[in-house]
Amino acid sequence: MRDVFRKNPLPGPDANQQGRDTATEALMEEWYKNEQEENFASVKGMFRPRRTGSWRAVWIALFIFFIIVGFGVFAVYWIIEGRTIPLQDPAGAESEILEVAFSSPEYADSGDTVSLTLTYTNTGKSHLTDVVAAVIYPDNFIFLESAPIAPENFDKNYWRIPSIPPNVSGKLEITGQLLGVQDEVKQFDAVVMYKAANFHSTFRASALQKIIIRQSVLAVEIFGPENLISNQEVRYVISVLNIAGTALKNVRVRLVYPEELALSFPLPDTVEKVWRTSELLPGEKKEIAIVGVLPGKSGDLKEFKAQAGIERDGKFVLQNQAALVASVIEPIIEIEANFGSSSTVHFGEPFETSIHIGNASTLILDRGILEVTISDPENVIIWDTFKTDPLYRYEVVSEKNDGVKGSRIARFSEIGIIAPADEIYITFSVSLIDVPYDLETNDFYIELTPHFQAGSEGVTALLEVTGTRVRADVVNVGN
Repeated sequence: MRDVFRKNPLPGPDANQQGRDTATEALMEEWYKNEQEENFASVKGMFRPRRTGSWRAVWIALFIFFIIVGFGVFAVYWIIEGRTIPLQDPAGAESEILEVAFSSPEYADSGDTVSLTLTYTNTGKSHLTDVVAAVIYPDNFIFLESAPIAPENFDKNYWRIPSIPPNVSGKLEITGQLLGVQDEVKQFDAVVMYKAANFHSTFRASALQKIIIRQSVLAVEIFGPENLISNQEVRYVISVLNIAGTALKNVRVRLVYPEELALSFPLPDTVEKVWRTSELLPGEKKEIAIVGVLPGKSGDLKEFKAQAGIERDGKFVLQNQAALVASVIEPIIEIEANFGSSSTVHFGEPFETSIHIGNASTLILDRGILEVTISDPENVIIWDTFKTDPLYRYEVVSEKNDGVKGSRIARFSEIGIIAPADEIYITFSVSLIDVPYDLETNDFYIELTPHFQAGSEGVTALLEVTGTRVRADVVNVGN
């Protein structure tokens, strides 16, 4: 504005009024025009593209984009999970959120009813959900009840606990009967699994409690095979021992065995499966045997149980118990005899026979004995020439109570162990007589019948199998 008026000065005081007004208006219009041009140039310069400023804008846009994406991911997680992202290490919170304690009497007598209390406390600031508790019982703990909630499984040792608010405690009381021998330590292990509202992981807390058996007056045991063969006779022995320092009267043993067991003879001193003894002196042991035939299918489980106690005022007071579970098995033993590739043997020559024994069961066979019945009705075998593998002990004896002329039994013992899926071959040879004079009138042949028996650990009865009888015709050389 100053430049305009410097270049075009206003009329002086001597000029007339109209001239001054006209000159002033012209100067004002020129000043306004100059101002507009300057302002336009200034604004245009603001929007003129500059190389450095454009890249800065791109980086700013990318930064804003990533911020928006990050908040979007957080929002989706929060909507799905309904919880906040944990801001601390879950491992450090595992032992701080839930405290678990187990309590019970320190000592108990065998047969006592005991109560164990599992106490749990939420020491955190969030709710605990999906809370489950499991307790591993010691042997011979008989569950009776639990409160305030009942277990949810067959073994009575699994509970679902309602959610636990912050700073709230709860209790689970378990009641049962404890059996054992004197000074035996019974350990209970508890594990509690849970989730916290501000954590996605599952946590666990654990505790254990021990009870020592102070005294027990009876010990009971069951002895018998752990594997059974269907319809073979089995024998189980139950023993009861007085481990108290004084004589015990009215000792009773409850016997539990499969209903389908056909007893070979009645059980002595037993009424309705309760074995009764009038008196048991200190350190005295008595036994009763259960003998019978038990049918079943392969894989069936058969349980035998004995509960020893004392009858007081007409009531049975349980002191101790023992159980044995046996499995029905079907041992598969393969046995086969053969005369080689031919079904004929020749006069005047030795012949060789092979017996194949295969163990297709899951048992380890031992104490095996192979017996081969050799039928020779026309006495064509020269028995003094009998030869076999020196690894096995053998003998050839006459077959008893057999009307077949010339029959013998070749018995092989000390065969050794045959593992599952294993097999053995036992061979022997014997010579034949020369061609007889009555070759055309008689039928000459030899027959073999193999029979194998073996024992196995945990199986009382011997495992036996008889192979198919095989025959070879005795002919003249060249026939």
